Amino acid sequence: MKWAEGNLREFPWRETTDPYKVCVAEIMLHQTFARKVAPIYEAVVRRYPDVVALSRARLPTLTKMLYPLGLIYRARTIKEMAKAVVKDHEGAFPTYKKGLLSLPGVGEYTASAILCFAYGEQVPIIDANVVRVYARFLGLGLRLPRSSPSKEILEVAANALPKGRAREFNYALLDFASVVCSHYNPKHADCPVVTKCKYFNGK
Repeated sequence: MKWAEGNLREFPWRETTDPYKVCVAEIMLHQTFARKVAPIYEAVVRRYPDVVALSRARLPTLTKMLYPLGLIYRARTIKEMAKAVVKDHEGAFPTYKKGLLSLPGVGEYTASAILCFAYGEQVPIIDANVVRVYARFLGLGLRLPRSSPSKEILEVAANALPKGRAREFNYALLDFASVVCSHYNPKHADCPVVTKCKYFNGK
């Protein structure tokens, strides 16, 4: 958290607690660099400011807007997600995990992101990069799970959350994983916990 005070990255979806905008951003961010997503995200939410507007979007138009991100199926996914919210949830995003998981394109990670970043719930946000940070720090090795985090990682991540500050902590950990504890050539000189890191100390 101390490291984050001067190092957090700025993205437009971090300035909102609107579950619609958080969900759209998370689907766009899948397998794509955040810097590349930012201008396209802003264009999409400007043209479709709410879930009802997105549910009525013409698929060819939406596909064209999202084309630079690759994975062209995501345009249909985002539209189907919006249609499901309108049809099955009267235009309001579910506030509980099971309801969120019922939406097209929303998996465990995206559901947790909405719960934390939109609703302020105390849930960890765990992707492959965050797993890498915990695995290195705890000396668990780097044989990362292909499907879901191990039970040990899940427990550690949940216990690490500072009470009432899960949103800030999750953003800090995501950025730390990207900027400092990167997959290749981690920046040990910039790491605030390097002296306690078992990966760095060869344990």
